[in-house]
Amino acid sequence: MFRVPSSMEFEELYHKGPQKGAVYALCVLTLINLINYADRFIPSSTKDLYKKDLQLSDAESSAPMTAFIVVYMFTSPIFAMLSDRGFSRRYLLMSGVILWSLATGLTFFAIDFWTFLSFRTLVGVGEAAYATIAPALLADLYPPDMRNRVMTIMSIAAPVGGAIGFTLGGILGQQISWRAAFLFCGIPGVFVALLIHRIRDPGVGTFETLENDSVPWLEVVKRLSRNKEYLFCLGGLTLHTWAVGALTDWLPTYIYRYNTDLDMETSAMIVGASVVVGGVGGTLTGSMIGDRLKEKMDNAYFAVSSVSLFLCGVFILLLMLFVRAHPAVVIALVFIGQIFAWFYLGPISAIQANCVEANIRARSFSLCILIMHLLGDGASPIIVGSISDHSSLFKGLILAPCMLMGAGLVFGVACFVVKKNDESTREYLLADDESFDSKLNDDEF
Repeated sequence: MFRVPSSMEFEELYHKGPQKGAVYALCVLTLINLINYADRFIPSSTKDLYKKDLQLSDAESSAPMTAFIVVYMFTSPIFAMLSDRGFSRRYLLMSGVILWSLATGLTFFAIDFWTFLSFRTLVGVGEAAYATIAPALLADLYPPDMRNRVMTIMSIAAPVGGAIGFTLGGILGQQISWRAAFLFCGIPGVFVALLIHRIRDPGVGTFETLENDSVPWLEVVKRLSRNKEYLFCLGGLTLHTWAVGALTDWLPTYIYRYNTDLDMETSAMIVGASVVVGGVGGTLTGSMIGDRLKEKMDNAYFAVSSVSLFLCGVFILLLMLFVRAHPAVVIALVFIGQIFAWFYLGPISAIQANCVEANIRARSFSLCILIMHLLGDGASPIIVGSISDHSSLFKGLILAPCMLMGAGLVFGVACFVVKKNDESTREYLLADDESFDSKLNDDEF
């Protein structure tokens, strides 16, 4: 459990500089995050191609995405447990990256629905190792007051990687074959994984003071269930993940099916370009606005995330309603929606990293992954596909903007419910020590 630091210890830990090798680790993990999202989005940009080749229905074409998510969320706690129990985080990360990269490349040899499904489940296992361990490792390399910027830098790779996946998938799928897209995107990860070996792991809790590193799972769940910030993050992220899963899997196909002026390759390129431009711009802007506002208001990170996701839902709704409009209108709505879609990433990642103790941080990330994917994108792609088979794609996908606006409302409620003086971030650091009150009124996590 955590020992309450003295005032001098708090000042030293909070403002302490990053650990040795932190920059190298950030660069490598950011590069891997880029490959992570490229590999993840390849199936979405080639959906109609492998659907036709493997003779799948709409629901079956989304099943590999659902299988990936299910395996991803259930294996995340396993990697978190191994990490918290002292297994080498570097080797866990390296193994995960190599596994998902090989599985992506081997999809080239898929001959039917079941082989395709099997390779995507292996991708889920590998990505679970990265998603659980990488944020916790960075939190141990950087002090709390730098984590928003650090998480933002790593998060920028998500839209860039997603754009690469969408664009390469669309181009290679049309020009060569959908199989070539998987092979081309899977190979680089095997070589990049070797860079992990040189990452320096400083150990768990570098910027916190610990009495005992071992915390039982039941105690972890109890602590997180009392953590208001964590619960609001979980609720908002679950709704957001439902929407993102549906849109990632179906938006290029939706544009292609309903706008006769745009073919599949162009639709994928539009979504890909909007992801990289809107994603990078939105992630950076959201982080900067959050850091600027936190000096003037409580819960600035929640406020930025609330407004941006609600607006994102509005613009995605407009896109769906006016998808048959001139391509310029479609492109504009996609870009604006993407910009607002990524504002939340740095701020919410920082809240998640800061609001829990270091010796349960990896497991807090893994439980978040488990729940938000179980109730979110583990279900949404196949739900949308099933509605599309029995009714129309519009009726299935219209749920996505509603979920985005719901996520915005959850984060908005957090702005009023989570109070500055009882934030769980403060609670685990301060316990009953009231000597920090004046200090915490000036320094916000």
